[in-house]
Order: sequence, then C-alpha cells, then structure tokens
Amino acid sequence: MELSYEWTCPICLETFKNPVTIDCGHNFCQACLSQYWGASNRCGSCPQCRQMVPQRNFQPNRLLVNMIERVQKLEEEKRTQWKKMGTCAKHWLPLDRFCKEDETILCSVCERSKEHLDHVVVSWEDVVPEYKDQIEANMKSLQKRRMSVMKQMTIEDHGRKECLNQIELENQNISSAFDQMNNFLKEKKGFWLGQLQDLESSIKEKYERNISTLSKELLSLSNLIAVMNEKFQQPADEFLQDIKSTLKRFEKRERDYTPYLLPGLEGRVQTFSQKVAAVEMTMRVYTDSLEYALTKAWSPKQMPNKVDVTLDPNTANTFLILSMDLKNVICGVEEQKLPSVPERFDWEPCVLGSDRFTSGNPWWEVEVKEEGEMWVLGVAKETIRRKKSFIPSPSEDVWAIGKPSGGSFSSNELWAFTSPKPILLNLRHNPQKILVSLNYDEGCVEFFDADSDERIFTFSAASFCGETIRPFFWVTPGVWLKC
Repeated sequence: MELSYEWTCPICLETFKNPVTIDCGHNFCQACLSQYWGASNRCGSCPQCRQMVPQRNFQPNRLLVNMIERVQKLEEEKRTQWKKMGTCAKHWLPLDRFCKEDETILCSVCERSKEHLDHVVVSWEDVVPEYKDQIEANMKSLQKRRMSVMKQMTIEDHGRKECLNQIELENQNISSAFDQMNNFLKEKKGFWLGQLQDLESSIKEKYERNISTLSKELLSLSNLIAVMNEKFQQPADEFLQDIKSTLKRFEKRERDYTPYLLPGLEGRVQTFSQKVAAVEMTMRVYTDSLEYALTKAWSPKQMPNKVDVTLDPNTANTFLILSMDLKNVICGVEEQKLPSVPERFDWEPCVLGSDRFTSGNPWWEVEVKEEGEMWVLGVAKETIRRKKSFIPSPSEDVWAIGKPSGGSFSSNELWAFTSPKPILLNLRHNPQKILVSLNYDEGCVEFFDADSDERIFTFSAASFCGETIRPFFWVTPGVWLKC
C-alpha cells in the first residue's frame, strides 16, 4: 500500500518532505519549491496552477506534516499485522510459498517476480518438517555441548580445589620443615654462644687472678733486686760476708718462678676458632644441599623401599594373559578357561599385584607399551568389587591414572581418575615407564615419570581406613604392561 496522491509533492512526485503552502493554496516540498523558483527574488508562479506569487511567500504546513506522520505510522502497523497474519505486505496475498535458495516465505506474485524467477519455490508445508528436523538436531547438539561444558566446569572446579588443598598442605609442610631447621639452628647458636660466654668469663677471672699473683711477684723481685744491688755496692771485706745466703735467695727465686700465662684457655679459644671455621664450611655445604633439594624434583627412588611387584593370577580377568614370571600382562581376544574363584575380576579386564601393604612407603615401576585404547594403573583396596562393572575412582576404592577408552586426546595426555570426575593431565612428553609411590601412613599415592622423575599426579588425603592396599592394573587389547 502506497501513500495517497494527496500526500505527494507535485514536483518530485514523492511523499512530502517539509511541506510548505503558497498563496494559491497548493503544497510542495520546501526544497523542491526553492529549487523550482531558483535564486531570483522576483515573483514566481505556482508549479501546479501557474498563478503568480509576487513575493514568493510560503508557510510551513504543520497540519500536513502531522497527517503524513500519522498515515505512515498506520501503514507500518498494517504491514506488521499483515506479516503476523501470514499475508504479503506488498501484494496482500497469503504467504504460502517458500524459496529454498533465499530461505524465505513468498506469496504467489512474489514467486513470479524476477528475484525468484530461477529459484526453486515449493509449498511451505513441504519444507516445515525438514527445517524442524534441522532445528531439533541443532538443539540436541547445543544441549550436548552445554552438558559437556558444565561437566568440564565441574572437573575444573574439582581440580582447582584439589590443587589448592595440595598447595595448602605443602605450605604447612614447608613452614614446618623450615621452622624445625630454624629452631635447631637457634638452639645450637645459643649453646655455642653460651660456651663462648663461659670461656670469656673464665679468661677474665683467670686474668685477674694471674695479675694479682704477678703483681706480688713483681714486688718481691723488686725487693730482691734492691738487696742484690745493696750487696753489690758493699766493700770487698763486707761483700763476701753472707754471700752464700744471698746467692741461695736468687737461686730459690729462679726455681720458684712460674710463667703465669692462661694455660689451656688459648687452646680452648683456638678450638672455638676451628669449630667456627667448620660451621662456616658446613653451612656452605648445607646451603648447596638445600638449594639442590629445593630445585631438583624429589623422587621416591631416593628411598630404599622399592618393591618387586608380581601379578596375582587368581585375580586376573579371564581375557588377561600373564607371563610365566607373573611380571607382564596383555589382554587377549578370546576368553581363557580358568577356575571361577571369588578373587577373580569377572566384568572388567583387571588384575591385582600379589603384594599387600598395610603400612610403610613402598614404590614400584611399571613399563607401558600401548597400541590400544585404555589402560589404568595404581593401587586399590583388597575389598574392591570384582563381580560387577565399575569405573576407577577413589569412590570405588581405586587411586589410579591412565588413558580411558573412546577419548580423543594426544599421547602426552593422561587422566587422573579422581572423584566425582577424572582430571585431564597435560604432560611434556608421553611417559614410557611410570613410578607408583604409596605412602600408606599419610594416605598419599603419587605417580612419577620414572625416566625424568617428574611428578605426574598426587592423590592426597586418601582414606585407607586400615585396609590392605594392593597394586592395581586395567588392560585392554593392544596394551602391554610390565612390572
């Protein structure tokens, strides 16, 4: 629907813009009339009736402006209503056709227009099911993606909490270790400073005593010198009288003279000097050792608790094949005929180690060769379920790492099977040999790259509850594990 000619400028034949009225009563766009009359100030004629307008006077027609705005608003509302009613706003016909190229609805007249002449146009009812299927598939995909993001957020939050708890624990351990060292050094410092203070007091006391004795000795010697001098000055007839007694006094003084030094104290001072030098050397060695300990990754290999793990054939799933020495395990494609015993895993391809732990800090190494999908290794409680299916996690009495099935990840990625969801681990390289360390008393299970000593993951604050812990292995076809 177009605006009526009553709202159309006779000059530009378009809807009035800033309409003005001249003396003859006709209306025009202000810009159109100004251009028509030109720049001359002389009288002009009406473009419509040719009546002369002497002074070229015109007045803005505000009533006409308001009417045009109201009509335009009404037409816009009608177009909106037609669209809601499924009617073509241009041709007033039902929108019952659909252009596949432009993916838009049309009326029968729009279909024959040059814009859609070469397009495939069908009834909209024919394409509704197709587009509904597409929308439904997109919704399912988005919902699946949303669930995946929510799960990942949960995993990230759990991992963050685990890391923060571990950091807090390590913070306490570091503070405790350095406090102990600091207390030890303070104690030793106080002890040796006290020893030096005692030595200082002994030196002062010995000095004062020796000075007093030496002062008396000095006075006695002065008197003897005076006597000797007097004897020396006597005439010859008197000089030899009592000479023997005088000489004996001198000899006695010579025999009785003892050097009043500080016997033993100089040696003690020298001993302290040597101890200080030894402490300085020890501190240099200690500083270097401490720096080395803080910068180099710690490895359980430093502890003499290595265990030569063997596999328990009574627990092995019937698809698992164990070597004669019970050190290697692979997963076969055919089930073996083995005795049905309560210890055996019936549902999952698992096997336990023969070793049992109820205390201590044992560790062992496992070599991994993989061409399959899934493998898991770690520790498990003796009471782990064996006759039903389960997913490795602490809630299932398993503390382990590995690679799950059906995952799309690089060879440098492993999973820590934590609760409630596993945590993805990004490593610098794919470990070929993994070291498993169990600290039963502290409830800690740690995993290291056995070749580089780099820590892979730590389960802290594990709840063993005094139960027996055993090595745990999960093997699928294409995977070979060696203890």
